Amino acid sequence: MSMVAGGSGVTPCYSVLREVLRNPDDHARCSLIYANKHEEDIWLREELDTMARNNPDRFHLWYVLEEPGTAPTPVTRTAETAAANLIAAANPQQQQQQDLSSAAAAAGSVLNPQQLVNPTGSVPWTFSRGYITHDMMAQHLLPPQPVHVVTKSNVTSSSTGQQQQGAPGSLALMCGPPGMLEAVVVPGLAAMGYAAGQMVLF
Repeated sequence: MSMVAGGSGVTPCYSVLREVLRNPDDHARCSLIYANKHEEDIWLREELDTMARNNPDRFHLWYVLEEPGTAPTPVTRTAETAAANLIAAANPQQQQQQDLSSAAAAAGSVLNPQQLVNPTGSVPWTFSRGYITHDMMAQHLLPPQPVHVVTKSNVTSSSTGQQQQGAPGSLALMCGPPGMLEAVVVPGLAAMGYAAGQMVLF
């Protein structure tokens, strides 16, 4: 079972994964590519990492970030900056002293070897950067299995009979921004050999 999710679209994929992986009698293998803009945007990060760690033979997890190592500017920072500017306009001498202090702090931070190695102070990003691609899907998703075909004769005898389509051998689940799904994910799955009946859109 292959899954592709973007942003909050991981929620239905997580629900399916939780049910599949909690059942020891279910031997289905799963793979998930999960895309976001920033690392802070990843939903259910701890739960997904725990699933992958506890089920290494059954669940492959791969993240992709548009802008790893950067974080969105908090809304409160805008308000703080506006307030500071008003105070500075009313007290120019105090602002000059603050500017000197900020410059000294900045100089000290440049000399900090740890910040030179990793300016954000976070663990280096080891997954994909940018956007989901067809090559990424081929590398990290499971290849499709043939559709199971059920015939009337399969039930009663070994002779040939009228073929009827049964359950798909593989499923590809997807949920996320429509543009990503329509322009990248669906064509990528088709290129991997997934039939339309094997693709499920949440």
